[in-house]
Amino acid sequence: MQIELFDPYPYRSLGRKLQSLLKGATRLDAAIAFVTDRGADFLRDFLTGNPKTPVRLIASVRFPTDLKTLARLESKIAPQLYIHTGFKFPHEKNADRGQFHSKVLLIEKDDNKRTIVLGSHNWTQNALEGFNLEASLIIHCDDDEQIVADVRRHIDECAARSEQFDPAKMKYYQAIQHDLDKWLRPAGLESQSFPGFEVTETLVIHAEEIGRAHV
Repeated sequence: MQIELFDPYPYRSLGRKLQSLLKGATRLDAAIAFVTDRGADFLRDFLTGNPKTPVRLIASVRFPTDLKTLARLESKIAPQLYIHTGFKFPHEKNADRGQFHSKVLLIEKDDNKRTIVLGSHNWTQNALEGFNLEASLIIHCDDDEQIVADVRRHIDECAARSEQFDPAKMKYYQAIQHDLDKWLRPAGLESQSFPGFEVTETLVIHAEEIGRAHV
């Protein structure tokens, strides 16, 4: 087993590192709390060159996950895209609810080699491009080592507590995200964009029937 810290310089871009780690991968399993366009981009790029490689991803419904990005990704990895729709309890007093918060990736290769990425990096632009201060461990090991079985089980348990992502339920997911986001805002401050209501320019034509005068 070989373990490296990513990164002693915490602004380093993990996105480029992930691209190199994915070379030769035969399977990917990931439980990543927050996924935005940047996180989905490198996964889509990988799938473009490796369309038959099995990929499983579990993400949280919570902001900043981009639900429309997940919907676009669903067509490429269905039915192995899962979404965790949150907990009502426990709810810490004067704080937040319990939530799915894992960031773990298991990369498998044909030669029995496995790579695990485990740490603080979500699949967002801020995390992957080095705009945040982040830290993760990259573990290079063999399939028969205990940590591989433990990571598989962790991801399996996350999937078991989630549901398969269904683009037809987008309004439902958006409503949940909106509701959960309220815990992050000061009391009385409403969201600026409630799901289902969008500002558009509209021309309304009102027609009336004009009666004829009779002589």
